[in-house]
Amino acid sequence: IKRKKKKRTQKKLEMESNVKEKLEEVLSRFTNYEIPQVRHARLKKHHLVTIENANKYLTDNLTKNISLEELAKHCCISPFHFSRIYKIFTGYSVYQYLQLMRLKHAEMLLSTALPVADIAFQSGFNSIDYFSAAFKKQYNSSPSSFRAHQKKTAGFHK
Repeated sequence: IKRKKKKRTQKKLEMESNVKEKLEEVLSRFTNYEIPQVRHARLKKHHLVTIENANKYLTDNLTKNISLEELAKHCCISPFHFSRIYKIFTGYSVYQYLQLMRLKHAEMLLSTALPVADIAFQSGFNSIDYFSAAFKKQYNSSPSSFRAHQKKTAGFHK
């Protein structure tokens, strides 16, 4: 069962990677989009599962203070090499990806009645000020303004 699951995961990841490559190729032909560093087939073969394991670990530990060393150790790879391949595969540094995940989580929680401070901490941020600044940078709106806009939009669609 484990082998089948692992093969299924590898095939899914390989398919997603191939789709991303084709999309990049099409974008580069019709726009000014530049294709990132070429991924070698051997690199893909050996590290797709590593990246998937890393993303699962990040998701499962979203609210914890995760270090690059801890994540690399979980994936059985050196921090330097892990950081390099993660950026190649995802287009983001581990820190950027984790922050985007946390902000997306916070965005979903803003549709609840939780106070913004609680949302910040439940999304893995250690500082309300830092959370507010990161949220504003990503969404061009403070968390409170974003919530108010969500409520207006939700009322409009009823």
